[in-house]
Amino acid sequence: TMTANNIGRSYNAKEMKGKLEDKEGNSIDPCAEYASGQCPSVVNVGVAGKSDIVPMGALLRAAGLNSLDEISGASSATGGKKHQSYRYSGAVLVVNVMLIH
Repeated sequence: TMTANNIGRSYNAKEMKGKLEDKEGNSIDPCAEYASGQCPSVVNVGVAGKSDIVPMGALLRAAGLNSLDEISGASSATGGKKHQSYRYSGAVLVVNVMLIH
């Protein structure tokens, strides 16, 4: 549930329409990771009356990361190896949700 106290409104995901966008504002298809016609029926983004269920791959693409196996370029806090994959070194994914009515 999202609440905007300053305007006295509260909504849950089933009451809102929306879409998944990358950081440049381009729409991301949450089913793009699947072969044509193979997207699970539970995957939904912004469909009225349904909960939003987004595959992790779609969230990563929206963040500009095509694979967890890409090289991150970060070194570990303990002075370990540089140039490790995101799968090994980790990544922080921040998801911003905007309510526009």
